[in-house]
Amino acid sequence: MRSDANPALSITGFAGPGGKKDEEGLVHFAAGHANGKPCNGKEHFDAIGPDPVRLAALEIVLAMMKELVEE
Repeated sequence: MRSDANPALSITGFAGPGGKKDEEGLVHFAAGHANGKPCNGKEHFDAIGPDPVRLAALEIVLAMMKELVEE
Protein backbone atom coordinates (compact mmCIF):
# COMPACT_ATOMS: atom_id res chain seq x y z
CA MET A 1 0.00 0.00 0.00
CA ARG A 2 1.19 3.53 -0.71
CA SER A 3 0.32 6.68 1.21
CA ASP A 4 0.49 10.32 0.20
CA ALA A 5 0.72 11.36 3.85
CA ASN A 6 3.53 13.77 4.61
CA PRO A 7 5.10 13.01 7.02
CA ALA A 8 4.19 9.36 7.49
CA LEU A 9 4.76 7.23 10.60
CA SER A 10 4.32 3.53 11.19
CA ILE A 11 4.52 1.56 14.41
CA THR A 12 3.90 -2.09 15.16
CA GLY A 13 4.90 -4.43 17.90
CA PHE A 14 3.97 -6.75 20.70
CA ALA A 15 3.25 -5.20 24.10
CA GLY A 16 2.28 -8.47 25.79
CA PRO A 17 1.47 -10.54 27.66
CA GLY A 18 2.77 -13.42 25.62
CA GLY A 19 3.86 -16.99 25.57
CA LYS A 20 7.35 -18.45 25.92
CA LYS A 21 8.29 -17.80 22.28
CA ASP A 22 6.86 -14.27 22.15
CA GLU A 23 9.19 -11.32 22.64
CA GLU A 24 7.16 -8.98 24.78
CA GLY A 25 8.06 -5.34 24.35
CA LEU A 26 9.47 -5.61 20.81
CA VAL A 27 8.34 -2.58 18.80
CA HIS A 28 9.26 -1.56 15.22
CA PHE A 29 9.13 2.04 14.00
CA ALA A 30 9.35 3.70 10.58
CA ALA A 31 9.03 7.31 9.50
CA GLY A 32 9.42 9.25 6.32
CA HIS A 33 8.91 12.65 4.76
CA ALA A 34 8.75 13.62 1.10
CA ASN A 35 11.78 15.91 1.53
CA GLY A 36 13.86 13.65 3.72
CA LYS A 37 15.43 10.26 4.12
CA PRO A 38 13.19 7.55 5.63
CA CYS A 39 14.28 6.10 8.94
CA ASN A 40 13.35 2.98 10.86
CA GLY A 41 14.30 1.15 13.98
CA LYS A 42 13.22 -1.19 16.70
CA GLU A 43 13.26 -1.18 20.47
CA HIS A 44 13.24 -4.02 22.98
CA PHE A 45 11.33 -2.74 26.01
CA ASP A 46 11.15 -6.22 27.59
CA ALA A 47 8.15 -7.51 29.56
CA ILE A 48 7.28 -4.25 31.33
CA GLY A 49 3.56 -4.55 30.54
CA PRO A 50 1.33 -3.30 27.74
CA ASP A 51 0.72 0.25 28.99
CA PRO A 52 4.39 1.03 29.77
CA VAL A 53 5.41 -0.36 26.35
CA ARG A 54 2.80 1.82 24.64
CA LEU A 55 3.96 4.93 26.51
CA ALA A 56 7.63 4.25 25.77
CA ALA A 57 6.81 3.65 22.10
CA LEU A 58 4.81 6.88 22.00
CA GLU A 59 7.81 8.85 23.29
CA ILE A 60 9.97 7.44 20.49
CA VAL A 61 7.43 8.05 17.74
CA LEU A 62 6.89 11.65 18.94
CA ALA A 63 10.65 12.25 18.84
CA MET A 64 10.75 10.81 15.31
CA MET A 65 7.91 13.13 14.28
CA LYS A 66 9.68 16.13 15.77
CA GLU A 67 12.83 15.26 13.85
CA LEU A 68 10.88 14.90 10.60
CA VAL A 69 9.10 18.25 10.83
CA GLU A 70 12.32 20.07 11.79
CA GLU A 71 14.17 18.88 8.66
